[in-house]
Amino acid sequence: MWSEKIITMQSLLDTIKKVRDKISAYEADLKRSEALTRYVLIDPILRALGWDLERPELVRPEFATETGTPDYALLINGRPHVMIEVKSLKGNLEAAKDKGFNYCWKNRVPYYVITDGETWELYDMSKMGGERIFSINISKDNPGHVARQLLALWLPAMPIIRPSPKSVIPPPRPKLTLDNVFRNVKAYKGKRPKRVFLSDGREARVNYWYDVLVAIVKWFAPELEARLPIKLAKRVILSKSKIGIERPIPIDGLWLHKCYSIKSCLRYSRRILKLVGKSLQDVYIEF
Repeated sequence: MWSEKIITMQSLLDTIKKVRDKISAYEADLKRSEALTRYVLIDPILRALGWDLERPELVRPEFATETGTPDYALLINGRPHVMIEVKSLKGNLEAAKDKGFNYCWKNRVPYYVITDGETWELYDMSKMGGERIFSINISKDNPGHVARQLLALWLPAMPIIRPSPKSVIPPPRPKLTLDNVFRNVKAYKGKRPKRVFLSDGREARVNYWYDVLVAIVKWFAPELEARLPIKLAKRVILSKSKIGIERPIPIDGLWLHKCYSIKSCLRYSRRILKLVGKSLQDVYIEF
């Protein structure tokens, strides 16, 4: 889905420092030109966050809507997920706020960014009035803090957008993977899981093994919708309709087959994870 280039925290930090230097070196020119601001300051940051500007299925400049034309639309599964409105360096971002909010509300786009290349502000448009997730200034703020905030827009983590954690170092995760459990199911019969973790940092509280399967479906629902229905051993385990599913349970607009045994839940999880390029080794469990 995203660029094959490996995105690292160091590469993002290096880009932030280069952009900061360009703001200082070309301030007068950037103040006069929104196009130059986009080319010199915005595009490098988007690329460092994994957005390939040459792939229209990911990024659309000048995205036309009935309510106006935002400067960028960042797409997930063919739909705008983040709208970005750009002003020239030191431009009036406050004026862009109402304009962009109108884009998002009328087009049902969940997130909105306003930026002049130096200041970046991200808003959650699903909240009444638009709730600000972060506001950073590349020239004034610590580069590590800037990087930590901008990672909310990191393409590999999409479609989830969350406020940054307090530390860029992820907390230690349990070493026990679902693959470990699957290989020795008998040893875990009677044990109830408490938390499930994905390798990218997402997590969920659980009480039963079926809850682990539900969490996986919720994490990857947008990617899975394009592959529905999903079958295993001639049985439909996930679909947009409950028809043909034994013991169907609604999950975020989808229908999931209810299973009870550890082995069945793990088999279904393995099948679903494989469809999104993951495996049982990417999911950790805590008792």
